[in-house]
Amino acid sequence: MAIRWARRSRAEIHCLGYEEAELVKLGTNALRAVAIAFYNELYMIAKSLGADYRKIFELLSPSAVLDSLEGGIWGRKQELAGTPFGGKCLPKDLLHLARISPLRSSIFKATLASNEELKEDHRDYRAI
Repeated sequence: MAIRWARRSRAEIHCLGYEEAELVKLGTNALRAVAIAFYNELYMIAKSLGADYRKIFELLSPSAVLDSLEGGIWGRKQELAGTPFGGKCLPKDLLHLARISPLRSSIFKATLASNEELKEDHRDYRAI
């Protein structure tokens, strides 16, 4: 039945092992959940500051952000898997959002904490 649907919809068919297929499914759902949590928290920050969330969302749509990264870091996602981010802007901006977030369990705080753990595992890492 899935094969018939894939042929009708012209979807690409990929041959994967069980582990890879399950991680693609879990990763897809996790990415959706994280994106929803990200936008929900950004909404809460905008609301607390009196900012118009609709204007922010128009300029920060997921496709526009991901498309703009295609040739750069996002385009190299396989070789960068497991590599912590660094530089000046990413940590600084995440820290700022974490500080102004009205949520105690901020996705921005969790992202910074996760990145710090990766740094500990990769003491010789090169910041991206």
